[in-house]
Amino acid sequence: MPLSTEILTREIRKVSDESYILFEGFPKSTSETANRWANIVDIYTIDMIPTSTSRDQAKFLFSRSMEQVDIGTGFVVLKLAFATYANTLSLGMNPTFTGIAPVTPILLETVAPIGLGGGSAKEVAIAMANIIQQWFKTGVAINTSSGASINWN
Repeated sequence: MPLSTEILTREIRKVSDESYILFEGFPKSTSETANRWANIVDIYTIDMIPTSTSRDQAKFLFSRSMEQVDIGTGFVVLKLAFATYANTLSLGMNPTFTGIAPVTPILLETVAPIGLGGGSAKEVAIAMANIIQQWFKTGVAINTSSGASINWN
């Protein structure tokens, strides 16, 4: 299955929604947060079209980026981690495709009013999954033989 908001929502809720039946507990450290978010993104992109041979490296770099998170820096670091992940994925689309990662910043901070306004963890996870999905789908892959381009899917 290509990129899926359902998969992404499920994975986000596993780490953020204690009312969710599949909830695995809140991360207990920065390192655990980084690794769990890297896993979320990796599971989400596992069947992405086109495929990338650099997913393992992208996951590693996502996690390393997330280890820089601190109080008040969450959205900034998460945005950097997503950009790093997407850029690394794009490199692994060669030689069949020239990958172009999404060029606009991912606007994750738009979910904050939902949570701050009393929205449920489920509502925040759904909104976040939709934002991430829309952003990833702005990535482009250009076939190196034909020149045809497709959006990441």
